[in-house]
Order: sequence, then C-alpha cells, then structure tokens
Amino acid sequence: MGTLMATAEGDCSDGGKVTTTYMSFFDPSAGEDKKYKNVVTLVDDTHMTFESYEMDGDGGERRMVVITYARKK
Repeated sequence: MGTLMATAEGDCSDGGKVTTTYMSFFDPSAGEDKKYKNVVTLVDDTHMTFESYEMDGDGGERRMVVITYARKK
C-alpha cells in the first residue's frame, strides 16, 4: 500500500444514477500497470453504493470492494 496519483474517466447512465469510471496507474510494488473500474450507484434519496473492480489483461474483472452508504436520519 502506498500513496499514488491517479485520474479516471467515465460516463453516467440511468439518468445520472450510475457513474462508471476507468483508471490505470503504475503499481511500483507489482512492477506493472494496474487497471480499475469504479461504479457509483445512487440507489435512492438516502442510499448509494461504491464498487471497485480490478481489470485483468483478458477483459475480465474481479470485484475488490463494495461500500454501501446510508444517509443518517
């Protein structure tokens, strides 16, 4: 684990409720470029989810993390 600078580009879909971004960066610990996909979904007025996927070289992906947010009442 370390600190890095990365930028992402992507699009919104489902009327702006789903944002999908892609980013890549050099991972010095692995000695190679890594590619990730992040998806933010606005479920309703009080809930949203964040999902992060690591992309492999064959076009596949592996979900790394899911965070579910709920607005405090």
